[in-house]
Amino acid sequence: MELFRLREQNPYWEKPEDIGKDFHIKVLSTLPFEIINPVERKIELDKDGIFIIRGPRQIGKTTFLKRSIKKLIESGIDQKRIFYFAFDIGGLKDEREVLDLIKTYLSWIRKKVKEKVWMFLDEVTYTPGWAIGLKIAYDQGLLQEVTIIATGSSSLDLKKGGERLPGRRGEVKEIADLIMLPIDFRTFLELSLKEKLPSLFSFQKEEIYSLAQEVSFYRKEIQEAFDNYLLVGGYPLSINLYFQKSFIENSAYYTYLQAILGDLAKIGKRETFFREITSAIISKKFEPIDWQTIAQSTSIGSHSTVRSYIEDLTYLFVFYVLYPVKTLGATPISFRKRRKVYFLDPFIFHILNSWCAGSFQPFDYASRWLENPDNKAKLVESIVISCLKRKFPLNAFWRNSGEIDFIGFGDKKPKLHLEIKYQNKIVSKNKKSLKKVKGGVLLSKDILYYDKENNILIVPVSYFLALQALEEDQFHY
Repeated sequence: MELFRLREQNPYWEKPEDIGKDFHIKVLSTLPFEIINPVERKIELDKDGIFIIRGPRQIGKTTFLKRSIKKLIESGIDQKRIFYFAFDIGGLKDEREVLDLIKTYLSWIRKKVKEKVWMFLDEVTYTPGWAIGLKIAYDQGLLQEVTIIATGSSSLDLKKGGERLPGRRGEVKEIADLIMLPIDFRTFLELSLKEKLPSLFSFQKEEIYSLAQEVSFYRKEIQEAFDNYLLVGGYPLSINLYFQKSFIENSAYYTYLQAILGDLAKIGKRETFFREITSAIISKKFEPIDWQTIAQSTSIGSHSTVRSYIEDLTYLFVFYVLYPVKTLGATPISFRKRRKVYFLDPFIFHILNSWCAGSFQPFDYASRWLENPDNKAKLVESIVISCLKRKFPLNAFWRNSGEIDFIGFGDKKPKLHLEIKYQNKIVSKNKKSLKKVKGGVLLSKDILYYDKENNILIVPVSYFLALQALEEDQFHY
């Protein structure tokens, strides 16, 4: 590979101060918030090895890489020891060209220095076989004294890519695979609150109750932030636009929509089918549903096609699925009963909801949609489940004569039974299902009360989410 192709993507090689002219770095200086995704704190740039970061488009992966480059340069590292390459514009065709890229850079830099180098490989999933190219480079002994951070937007492809690198991740094996997701409500709240909140370390009711009382000091700020989060979600662009202008421009919705549609087209999926499936899911308002029901309510016809779309969309960070337990109190999950399909983030929901409705003003449409208390309560449920799925690798819900919205398992035993009742009053019948399991947590709109007689803690959902410090790489489909 000719060196000029490498030089074009690394203009700061000429003058280290030119990193400040990079588009992503310049944009950061104009924004109300420089959003640091929690997953960024897990990257240890001083360790050799291969990090793989998955995450949806426009979540901030490229910005993170550019910020890391700037940090290294400002620490005094020779800028030529830092290599960036964007695969989406690089035109690499296969694993041989990936290997050639690595060899070209390393043979060039090793003539200058023998010290550690950093390689930032952006959107690697644009090139088929990218992981094989890295594997060959590792096996040939080229990646000693090298830290590689590879990013991409296709979770499915990156997951398979990581699986092709067994024993070849260097010193970072325990934290080699990370998922950069939209920021959670707690992180969102701390942007404006500028205060570090206490964190839950367990789901003991006494601890939750005590900490909920503590954060109630910020009741007004928490409620305001929660209403904003329901509208703008956890994406850097939507957050910063809203706090700059008090609304989100149509172009932002269009950017994210086109990113999703582009990813679907790349894997051979049809936009019309996606729209029909999404409309069917939204119409059910997160009630249990099966693939056959969706197939029958659309022009698709085949439940296996519906399943294929939803599976792929979970790997593209649009949907996630919550399955029921076979029986209450048991661990086994039922893959035959109806399941619930939620949206990963409220902003993604609003993008697709307005698109399916044919609205040309998505921000106004989302604002009006949230004025309906039932709609708002359902979106709150989606946010809570998304948060808890990051906490519990094994999770489910239960529905029979009653319902428990979320069951989190640990050591094959239920560790959390949780109900969501986003309403002004909590009455006896709202506790019925939790009484069957001898207690649990009931999330309310604004009631904080510990019913010790029934072992049920009632806590405002906004307080509960404000206390959840998430490990972003632990999201479970």
